[in-house]
Amino acid sequence: MIAAIRKNYPIKCVCQVLGLPRSTYYDNPAAKADDEGFLAAIEKIIMKRPYYGYRRITHQLKRKGYKVGETRVRRLLKQLEHSCSAGKALRTASIAYHATRT
Repeated sequence: MIAAIRKNYPIKCVCQVLGLPRSTYYDNPAAKADDEGFLAAIEKIIMKRPYYGYRRITHQLKRKGYKVGETRVRRLLKQLEHSCSAGKALRTASIAYHATRT
């Protein structure tokens, strides 16, 4: 609608009359990528390596050819409720060591 009227009037005036900010005219929703493809790729990585954090996952996605940033990966991981809590197992000292210490 705005595209048809803008030939006769400036965009600023048209948006003002319609009560819309000018950014809505310049917004390109088709350019925004769908997150479903990223979610599927992230889930594959998480299944293989559940201890990966957002930095490693971002690096893996970039190696696979995805154009994605860390903030987007963090948001998607939060959406998946992923926390990389599976870390290295802690080794405790042996009982013999404790007995000699006293």
